[in-house]
Order: sequence, then C-alpha cells, then structure tokens
Amino acid sequence: VEADGELAVVFEDIMLPSIDVDPLASQGFLSFSIAIRTDRPDLAEVLNQAEIHFDHEDGIMTNTTVNTLVDCALMLPSIIELEDGILESSPGTTYQWLLNGAELTGDTLQQLLPGSSGYYSVLVLDQYGCTSVSAQVHVISTTIGEGSGFAVLVQPNLTSGPSRVVLQRPLGDGGTIELADAHGRTIHSWLCTGQGDIAFDATGFAPGMYLLRIREKNVLLGVARFVIR
Repeated sequence: VEADGELAVVFEDIMLPSIDVDPLASQGFLSFSIAIRTDRPDLAEVLNQAEIHFDHEDGIMTNTTVNTLVDCALMLPSIIELEDGILESSPGTTYQWLLNGAELTGDTLQQLLPGSSGYYSVLVLDQYGCTSVSAQVHVISTTIGEGSGFAVLVQPNLTSGPSRVVLQRPLGDGGTIELADAHGRTIHSWLCTGQGDIAFDATGFAPGMYLLRIREKNVLLGVARFVIR
C-alpha cells in the first residue's frame, strides 16, 4: 500500500496467453477486501477505481464504483398527522403500517387513514436497505359510529384508483353499498348480494373524504370512511 493509500499489485511473469489463442485462460481478476475506517460519517461515499498495466503499455482505467457507508442505527422513521386525521410516514422506499404492533394487511403506502382507535406505527425500508419502526402514535378514532359493529375494510383507504371493499361476511338479499360524501349525501350505490370482497375504482371521483355505507334489506350494517386523492 502506497503512502497515499493506493494499493499496487504486481504479478511477475504471469504470462497470460493471448485472447486469440485461449479466450478463457486470457481472462483474470483480482479480489481483495478492505476494512472500513470507523471514523467515516454516515452516508460517506467511498470511490474505487483501478488502473491495469500490461508490460510497459499505458494503463487501462476501469470505471469508478461508489460505495455508500450507512449507519442503519441512525434511521429513525417518524409519523406526522395531516388534515382529516391522515397519518404520513417520513420518506422511505417501502412501508408497512402497524396497529398495536400487528401488521395492517394491504396498508403499504406512505399515508394511512386510521380506521380504528389504537397505537399506530410504521415499518420503513429506505434506499440503502435499512429498516426501522417508528415510535407509536396514539389515535382516537372519530369514525362515524353507525351500524352494529359490522366490519368494513377499504384497502387502501387512501386511493386515487382501484381499491377493495372487504366485508365481515358476504351480503345477503338486498345487499348494497352506498358511496356518500363527507356530508352523508349518497352519490352512488351498488347491489352486492352474495359478495364479501368487492372491487371499487375511485377514478373520476373528486378528491376528498368519503363514506361507504353497507346495507342489507335497507338495514344499515356498517360504515367505513376513506379518502380519494
């Protein structure tokens, strides 16, 4: 290792055959490892480049590789509360929301509209492959308390396109889903007899808060809220 930190490797009398004579034997590579300096800061970049010399010919310069040193212990995801009670994670590559420590199936966007009271947190993966869970945020749900506790789940509940409406059970005769605005005015309704997992496309609807009312023979079973972006 030179004084300036350059690593020099010399192979005496290596005598590689010409690529025209033996294409496979004419190839080779050098493999080595270097310990990471402990005084390097988080996100420090290490640039590596090599120059290859054959005999007394001018050197052939390789491309430059960049390695980023990351301290995953410094990754601290956070949650902020936006308007309409929406939770938003700090930026990352992928997200998984949790309620009381349990994963919320299908809730993998940066934002979440809480559907019930509890302690929410988010598992975030960043661009460097680090993962960490945020601190919990206590949410007291203000979801409209109509119906008899019939489970209604909109996935995702922040959408601008295709979503799913998952019900506690398939609807019986006269089963309908009503889409209402934030003031409770019905905009559209669907007959969903015998269905418990219904596709819904939010494309074309104005952005804002909406309600889904689930009825069976005109009896209200449950209500869920969601946001169209």
